[in-house]
Amino acid sequence: ALRGDPEVVLAAVASDGTALAHASEELRADREFVFTALERNGDAFPTIHARFSGSREFALEAAQRNAECLRHLPDAARQDRAFILAVVQQNGAALRFADEPFRYDRELALAAVRNDASALRHIGEAMRDDHEFVLQALHANSSALPFASEELRMDRALVLRALQKHVAIFHYVDRAFRDDLEFLLSAMAQNTELLSCLPGRLFADREFALKAIQVNGAAFARAPPELRADRTFVLAAAQRNGAALQHAASEWRRDGEIVLAAVSTKPDILRIAGERLRQDRDFVLAAVQRNGAALG
Repeated sequence: ALRGDPEVVLAAVASDGTALAHASEELRADREFVFTALERNGDAFPTIHARFSGSREFALEAAQRNAECLRHLPDAARQDRAFILAVVQQNGAALRFADEPFRYDRELALAAVRNDASALRHIGEAMRDDHEFVLQALHANSSALPFASEELRMDRALVLRALQKHVAIFHYVDRAFRDDLEFLLSAMAQNTELLSCLPGRLFADREFALKAIQVNGAAFARAPPELRADRTFVLAAAQRNGAALQHAASEWRRDGEIVLAAVSTKPDILRIAGERLRQDRDFVLAAVQRNGAALG
């Protein structure tokens, strides 16, 4: 009776995969039950019922559900590239159990990483040290960075290139880079979306805030209230990047000196200047003298 009890059999299989061989005929012939057993322990695969053992479809789904099943598949399946590709597309962890030639297959490796970032640590060693391949892997799955080789994880140029396209990679960047202000500014210059990922404490530093504003005017909004209320800071920000004025309080848009400073680097900022300034002929003349494009 116990051999026909699903709960008892699954508990036994979890402990010892070969226990599936002792389950009742009814359970061993139950497709969904067998899949559940294989999910608990891939080592149960050699003991599956004969009705399933010759089925490519069954073997494929088994490996997709539990990567360890791949170790027990017949050679015909293990050496079939199309079969392995179908497995890793659904279960990237299975790359770990694939034959070595497949772990050096770029398409297979990228498919595996796309599904499971940790698959990056199971690809061929030479590919793990290949800058271009690792960049492709990071574009496929931004969370793969921690699984790259230590040398590449600490490669400043590679990490910056990766951040150009995928800002989400920043969450996996080594802390040494996350604490490097010059690195952060360089990264933000390549991908302005990074601004939203940086901790607010950084912008309390006046010098860093101004450098960040020079890269991206929107950084003005990340500065703390006391800096945004400081006219000297606002003027310095406008001088570095006129776009900062778009994120400043309206009182600064009515300040002629600040608006003129902003016009020097962003001529169209004149559009959001205070109405009194925009209607002042002498002020507009001064603005176009600073930057003729302001006339547009």
